[in-house]
Amino acid sequence: MPQVVFADERTKPYGTENCRRMRQHIFTEIFPIAGDLAARYVKTAERSSFEQANHELQDIYNQLRIEDLNLCGDNEDLFEAAKRFSEKCHTARARAQSSADAYQACLRVVDHYQVKRPSVKGDNIEPALNRMCCSRWWNRRIQILRLRKIETIARNIELVNRLRGTYASDYTIHVKRKQKERNRLYLASNFVSNQNGEIFSLQNLADRSVSNPAVRRAELMTRIRGFEMVANYLGHVGEFYTLTTPSRMHACLHTGHANPRHDGTTTLEAHQYLTHLWALIRAELDRLNIRPYGFRVVEPHHDGTPHWHLLLFMPEQHREVVRRIMSHYALLDNGNEPGALERRFKAVAIDPTKGTAAGYIAKYISKNIDGYQLEQDLYGNDSIQAAERITAWANT
Repeated sequence: MPQVVFADERTKPYGTENCRRMRQHIFTEIFPIAGDLAARYVKTAERSSFEQANHELQDIYNQLRIEDLNLCGDNEDLFEAAKRFSEKCHTARARAQSSADAYQACLRVVDHYQVKRPSVKGDNIEPALNRMCCSRWWNRRIQILRLRKIETIARNIELVNRLRGTYASDYTIHVKRKQKERNRLYLASNFVSNQNGEIFSLQNLADRSVSNPAVRRAELMTRIRGFEMVANYLGHVGEFYTLTTPSRMHACLHTGHANPRHDGTTTLEAHQYLTHLWALIRAELDRLNIRPYGFRVVEPHHDGTPHWHLLLFMPEQHREVVRRIMSHYALLDNGNEPGALERRFKAVAIDPTKGTAAGYIAKYISKNIDGYQLEQDLYGNDSIQAAERITAWANT
């Protein structure tokens, strides 16, 4: 494998012969990112020591290898693993005395391999049990876990930033392009017919739905415009808010270099932080009988750390209260750190004399879908390429 050979040659001058054999084993096991890991190894060895580089490489390997599951294996290997795990759950279910015992036994297998648990509605656990005993369910979960793990590692070793790959790693972009191509070929080669005997390809139908970025963007803009019309009718004002995370959640500084304050928070954990923050804000507003309405756009900083834009409408007398509450909660976590007051929470009043609220948020919608009518993003990247990377980030 060329990547493994390259990685071995790149790291050859560092450490002992035992170190080299250890690296060769790891590079072979996680070959899809071997080249990037070799570059990181050299950087760490030069900056600290080869012992530190060894520890870092071993830690990355441990993240991607969960006993008999190698997340960097090819698709066939991963599907074989999915079949093994589904069979483990099937065996545990057969041996259990009750459905509750079977459910708990299967959950232990799921948790062991770090995949997301199936959802349960009410007290009915049978559908969840069926999923955990299904190899196709396992395969989908493993594929998601694989991409998220590799993307998190790429972000942690400075491969996701304005200097290397904005918003998402090049590896993830490559994977998503191949996935889109497979989906396109499948949709184009499968057909359905209606009661009138008319035949359509699945691709033709997808192009008419919100799967088509242009249709999705147009539908969102129509909904936003509709909300604005309702707000104008009710005499409500529009507000544009931005919520960001504490600096400890950012992997890289705005310069593109590693952030010394980063505590290992992943992209998903940062998004969950903002989700929890918004839940606290909504609860406080609800206690005051204040119920703003509108839209949220989630987009990444250059290093993949999410931030939220919110376009909300409300009676004018609620404007200052909403701002105060949102600012309060946004600054609860390390609110005294440098730059927190300026960046954690920003509020801009929508001025109807300067344009519509829909027009104000249009560029954020376009940037996150297909880059329509934009030339560049904030970092000088082509808008269409930036939209592709943002979409891959969101899907991951």
